[in-house]
Amino acid sequence: MNRSEIKCEVVNVRMTPDEKTRLQEEARAAGLTLSELVRRRYLGRSIIADVDLALIRELRVLAGALRGEGMGAESSAIYNRVGAAMEALAARRS
Repeated sequence: MNRSEIKCEVVNVRMTPDEKTRLQEEARAAGLTLSELVRRRYLGRSIIADVDLALIRELRVLAGALRGEGMGAESSAIYNRVGAAMEALAARRS
């Protein structure tokens, strides 16, 4: 690791207690430290909440269960909605 990659600089930022709480909650949901969340936001990098990943896994399970039932009209409509939800989540991740 070269010197420019070592995180040794500190930036202090003033904010309200509510703003800090919101950032901490976002960081927790994404499984990141507060510092990493702020760095990613500032640098325009993606932030994926753990909740999104859990939801994607659950949608895949549901889609698989629907596929296994046979595709009646109702199952087909639900399968399509699950697929659309998965695509929307994937688009948010990129």
